[in-house]
Amino acid sequence: MDNRWTRDGPHYGAVLVLLTATFSFLAAAPPEAWTGPVKVVLAGSTLLLALSTTPQVGRRMVRIAEQLVALALVASLIALFAASSHTGLGTSGILTALMVATIPGAIVLGVKDQPSVTAQSVFGAICVYLLIGLFFSVVFGVIGEFGSAPFFANGLQGTSNAYLYFSFVTMTTTGYGDYTAASDLGRTLAVTEALVGQLYIVTVLALVVTRFSGALRRRGT
Repeated sequence: MDNRWTRDGPHYGAVLVLLTATFSFLAAAPPEAWTGPVKVVLAGSTLLLALSTTPQVGRRMVRIAEQLVALALVASLIALFAASSHTGLGTSGILTALMVATIPGAIVLGVKDQPSVTAQSVFGAICVYLLIGLFFSVVFGVIGEFGSAPFFANGLQGTSNAYLYFSFVTMTTTGYGDYTAASDLGRTLAVTEALVGQLYIVTVLALVVTRFSGALRRRGT
């Protein structure tokens, strides 16, 4: 993919902007059926942008990603118009989770070959952190759609806002306690997310920011 967009290296600041827009929409979206396709479009656009700005990603991978986005969008539209939407929403959620899980791989490919830690490296590291929380929120939603009982204890409604809130509260180990997973699977995934999130902050993100700060200091001297 030899084009001007990738010639000077990745542009993960743009990915971070689109990812922030996706996060904002999920946080504010009403619990209505029409939001499903919008979520897929935002997640899919973030994936395609991340792939298109990573020089190491070939055109074949981009075409596969486009097909994945199209399948997820079709599943979300079926869920929008179907009488029973749980299967469609669950399927769309699985495909969306695959999309979200693919983005960090593209970012790692783009960052690892950089000769030094740059601002794009920092943007990429922040993107991955946000993607961890987004991935788990989608997985929680899939469990809620396919499960025979509500995902949250005490009969609390599982909406995209609630799943996103629960995911990031869990990952940051804030632990307000207003939302808790009802099943053993949900609790296990919550613990896993907390561990992954904290390990990522104290290792990868801290290392990238420290090296970037050191590079800035060396340039200033």
